[in-house]
Amino acid sequence: MTTMAQAIQTYVQAAGRKGTAEQIKSHINAKFPGQWKAGTLQAHLYACVVNNPKAYTHHPSTKKFLYRHAEQFSFEQVAG
Repeated sequence: MTTMAQAIQTYVQAAGRKGTAEQIKSHINAKFPGQWKAGTLQAHLYACVVNNPKAYTHHPSTKKFLYRHAEQFSFEQVAG
């Protein structure tokens, strides 16, 4: 079974390593309808961000693979 983090990471890779929160949400909801709640997706977009210091406190075991561009409300996959 695909995890939410894997689904996000797969989409971002396929989308050229970039995407907005709305693009990610639309893709996840279309590809995995009803599998996760909206809050789960939002929490992962918060928890998987390398440049979000609070993600390390609130979600210490979550793999960090997104870089959030705050001024553009978009995400970019980081190497690794």
